[in-house]
Amino acid sequence: MILQDWQILSLLTSFATAVYIHVNHTQKICGLTLVLLRGLFMVVLLGSIALFLPLPQQDWFFYFCALAIGFCVVWGDKHLLNAAAKHGGRLTSLFISMKIFLLFTVWSIIEPSSFLSLLTQPWVMVGMLACYIAMVAAMLGLRRQDHTAAAVVAVVPAAVFLSGADIFTKLGLDETAGFADMVYFLLVGQAGCVVGSAVLLRKDLCTRYRHVFSKKHLKGTAIILVPFLALVVTFVSAVSRAPNPAYVGAITVLTTVWLTVYYKLTRGDSANWQSTFVLVAAAMGLTLLTS
Repeated sequence: MILQDWQILSLLTSFATAVYIHVNHTQKICGLTLVLLRGLFMVVLLGSIALFLPLPQQDWFFYFCALAIGFCVVWGDKHLLNAAAKHGGRLTSLFISMKIFLLFTVWSIIEPSSFLSLLTQPWVMVGMLACYIAMVAAMLGLRRQDHTAAAVVAVVPAAVFLSGADIFTKLGLDETAGFADMVYFLLVGQAGCVVGSAVLLRKDLCTRYRHVFSKKHLKGTAIILVPFLALVVTFVSAVSRAPNPAYVGAITVLTTVWLTVYYKLTRGDSANWQSTFVLVAAAMGLTLLTS
């Protein structure tokens, strides 16, 4: 079978991410406020499910990684969601290409075997390198709007922190993780999001409590929660199964394509179609090379 489980899950993640970014752009909820409310919704949902599941027989590192993800996501999503609200969904999705290189480099250091195995297949390695270079060229080709550079700068912190979250996901889970492991892992991670965002929002929670928990924010969060839940489940599952978390990012870069097509059809967006095609071709190439 050409597509393995993690590759199919990565493709689904790219769709969910595109919807997630676009919906937040329409709702325009402050990044930290959304992370807090989203985390509270998720904790209630996952906590309800966890009541009927046995506690995973995992060591402290499992829970440490889950908690670390929560704090990384707080800072990463704070920058990502604020950038999405300001610069738009398609441009904000450029952070995915930055993540690919960060993840590939860091994971190759942590798990050298994932990189060394490529040295025994030189043509595969050359093909992957060509696909990555094509992605960079395509991203540069998308910089037709004057404000794209500002969007790229705005999402750099998001790329760094969310790369950290991906690394901790890969370290904490593997392909043997069961349903209970997944639920508790996500539960602890979302609890970390709640704590981290509450600390950063402590002044607003004390002085503007009604604003943070306004009807508009709660309604918007409930809408965003649908694609977010799909995104989290498919993404975590993909990363836990992939040999390198960067490979998941290489496929989810298609998020930019889905947003480009949608904005072109609905708003007449001036995106570079040649660059969009190159992104699709590069992602397909990486999918085949890593299968």
